Amino acid sequence: MSADSAEPVVQYIAAIAALGAEFTLDAPEEIVERVWDLGRRLAG
Repeated sequence: MSADSAEPVVQYIAAIAALGAEFTLDAPEEIVERVWDLGRRLAG
């Protein structure tokens, strides 16, 4: 994966992180954990 193709993913994860507090208020804990786990894998 090139840096160019990774950038939209990074932006997506950043958007999820920015909305994380609001998102977690509405989402079941299992879904929240899956989203954060995916984010950690993609950022990792």
